Amino acid sequence: MMNLEKIIDSNITIFIFFLLFVFITYYFSKKKLLIDSISKVQSINKSRAVLIGGIIFISYIVFFWKIDILYKIYLIILFFIGLLSDLKFLNNAKSRLAIIVFFTLIYAIYNNFTIDRTNIEFFDVFLENKIVAFIFVTFCISIVINGTNFIDGTNNNLNLYFFFLIIIILLITKNNNLILNNDYSKLIYPLLFLIFFNMINKVFLGDAGAYLIGGLAAISVIELINLNKNLTPFYAVLLLFYPCFEVLFSIVRKNFFSKINPLNPDKKHFHMHLVKLFSDKSEIYSHFLTSFLINFYIFLINLLALNYAYSTYSILLFVMLNTFIYIFSYYKLNRANKRKIS
Repeated sequence: MMNLEKIIDSNITIFIFFLLFVFITYYFSKKKLLIDSISKVQSINKSRAVLIGGIIFISYIVFFWKIDILYKIYLIILFFIGLLSDLKFLNNAKSRLAIIVFFTLIYAIYNNFTIDRTNIEFFDVFLENKIVAFIFVTFCISIVINGTNFIDGTNNNLNLYFFFLIIIILLITKNNNLILNNDYSKLIYPLLFLIFFNMINKVFLGDAGAYLIGGLAAISVIELINLNKNLTPFYAVLLLFYPCFEVLFSIVRKNFFSKINPLNPDKKHFHMHLVKLFSDKSEIYSHFLTSFLINFYIFLINLLALNYAYSTYSILLFVMLNTFIYIFSYYKLNRANKRKIS
């Protein structure tokens, strides 16, 4: 009887959310509010969809997802930082990053949220100091948030990344009989809606959605590693490798090769090079194929690494493999696109 009630409640939630989704999409499209700008430096979409993915996601979180109130407030703050960027009221990337760092630090302190261990003995000694622990977790979360905004350049790249991340987290919790503080399986519902409407160029996440998903991704993985003491913390590095390495690689690339501000957007991210390779295809096809190839590879690597998730050295090998494949593929894609232009 209880299972039947849960199924009914779940179906009602999905139905109400679907109606909310349709209404928000129709309203913003009709009023031509938050329309994606084709002229944006980092935009490679020709279609002009509405940037309401973040609004839809935060609406679901506020009304349908039962989580700690401090966590919910923090996610709402991340959403509004991104929304101000989408509305062109907060265009400076440094200012946005500074605000994100500030509120992430406040959240960590008030919620006593830290990374318990790194399995690097000398560093773990420093983490015993609360101030160091709060600064470290703030740094890590902020990097992930910035990285998710970087990879949100092709349709569904970020949506699929977070979808597959949730699947991995659910597999780990089920196989180890773990119960996380928050039920991330509930986020699959809004993600499926966003994946579909993003695929057909109707709804984009915008900075609001990207920052929101970045916060969710970082905190969910930290929760997982803190709860399962058998998992090596370096498995968190592997799970969050794509957005984090995108930030690191972009900093190096922009500083030493392009000679521009690392925080300034450009069209030279990995996913942008890959989508150009399929430029002879339709926009919907080329974007979805790009996002699927990148994220299905990530999912397979993370799934394979699950068998070795208790060995730090084994996971480090996977991280090194990802690093090599990323750099090698980026180099090849860059050359292929240059040949294509010439």
